[in-house]
Amino acid sequence: MHEDSVSHYKVLRSLQKLTVPGYATLVEEKGSRLDLPNEHFTERRKGVAQRKRNLCYIDAIIHAERVPRVLIEVVDNNPTGPNGITGLTVNVDRIAAVHSNIDLLFIVLAEMKDFYCSNCRVGHRLSNTKKLHCLRSCLGLNPDEDSFRALIHEGKAANFKKALIDYPITDYLRNTSPPSALFVNATKVAQAWGTYQAHALQLIEKEVRYILDSGKRDETRLVEVRELMSESIMLAPERLRAPSVPPPGSVVTWESPNGPQRVVIKNRGRHNTRVRFADSRTERVPNGQLHW
Repeated sequence: MHEDSVSHYKVLRSLQKLTVPGYATLVEEKGSRLDLPNEHFTERRKGVAQRKRNLCYIDAIIHAERVPRVLIEVVDNNPTGPNGITGLTVNVDRIAAVHSNIDLLFIVLAEMKDFYCSNCRVGHRLSNTKKLHCLRSCLGLNPDEDSFRALIHEGKAANFKKALIDYPITDYLRNTSPPSALFVNATKVAQAWGTYQAHALQLIEKEVRYILDSGKRDETRLVEVRELMSESIMLAPERLRAPSVPPPGSVVTWESPNGPQRVVIKNRGRHNTRVRFADSRTERVPNGQLHW
């Protein structure tokens, strides 16, 4: 049994601040769980033996005059596996037999630790600075949402992709559209929610409005995958640029431990370059220490 985390409650409570014209937001409270289906939901009361008739508990509901429209599940510890993701999605589809015209939105707290490199056809750790040139190559100069989705390799994001897209959930839904999974950065929620909250709520409102306006959809949406990237990567794009060392024979400055020295490039390498000094001796130095 997974207990809800502090981060889960931070995001959940903030949903009360959502501003969607024509709709209000109900958030689960202790002692007042949002259990569905419930044919008496619009009357603000429980059905007879309601607990025995529940198919699921929902974290929050976007509604119009107590008529449910978008069901929201905030995901930190659970459900993060394909079984739980699929089970909740199918149960919401069954709930639609009582509450018609409903949609499901997952808000997933996660962070990308590995990325899939389409060039190497393997996964790389984002913490491996030697592989950041692969990341740059995969994203390109102006990456769009598809570019970030293609990076998904491990973790929560990969489980949502597997459960809803790789094995399409659409064929198992009779009453609802496939869900949306919107990603927010787990580290920012845990450590900097005060500054991140407004941005996160803006992303959530944007997706809720898309769901309300789009009508019937045929495919699962994985959105804002770029939010999974760590702050250090997104705020330092220069780290993603492959070093472009000048050709052999070029005169450059080497920031040596003893101070700057003018050297001549002899041979270039991906990570290191052999340089020649004025006295004709040579040495291999890291590319990052060369300036021109």
